[in-house]
Amino acid sequence: MDTLSFAEAFFIYALAFRPAIDFQRLKEKGIMKEGEFWKIYGSVRIRHYYQLMFEK
Repeated sequence: MDTLSFAEAFFIYALAFRPAIDFQRLKEKGIMKEGEFWKIYGSVRIRHYYQLMFEK
């Protein structure tokens, strides 16, 4: 895998895939509602980091 392909894959993961997974988990916990997906790019993930990473 060359450097450009790796960089593209990393940005797709960091900007599309991971926020979608975090939003789904926060929605299941009742922290976020259906229409609040764009808030995931703000400080929501930082404020709820412990819940996202360590709680089931």
